[in-house]
Amino acid sequence: MARATPDDLDSDARADWHRRVVDRSLRTAVERSVDRGMNLIRAAVVVLDRSNGEDITVQEVADEAGQSLRTLYQYFESKDDLLLAVFEEAMRTYAQMIRRAIGELTDPVDRLAGAMIAAARMPEYSGTGVDRGLARLRLKLAEVKPDDVGRAQSALTALVRELVD
Repeated sequence: MARATPDDLDSDARADWHRRVVDRSLRTAVERSVDRGMNLIRAAVVVLDRSNGEDITVQEVADEAGQSLRTLYQYFESKDDLLLAVFEEAMRTYAQMIRRAIGELTDPVDRLAGAMIAAARMPEYSGTGVDRGLARLRLKLAEVKPDDVGRAQSALTALVRELVD
């Protein structure tokens, strides 16, 4: 039996195994990237809380995460990009917490009222420094990147729209 070379295979035969190999390796790389990005976001939250919401540096975040500054910039293009990710993750977390708080309510008005109460009580569950930092960050980013702030708030916005509808 003669050995087949890659040129002997038609493109359809190569595409299926090629797709499986690439998908498998990309899935691992994506998971690793998301994990590293999340670790940097968590480190930024710790630094933000420690600074009581005052300005932080990317070097402080890299140090807290045990990473180099170069590694941080492989995942986030700028300090604003990192802080936008922190803000987005906070909004996703707030939306999840509100959903859990109103999970057992069935009446639409009760669900909306419960969501408002849960949202008002959010500062009880997060650090003061983080809340101050997020408030300042939102104002700063809203001036320079309003579309990005809108997208970062999408989980919370979707929840409010759902409850109002």
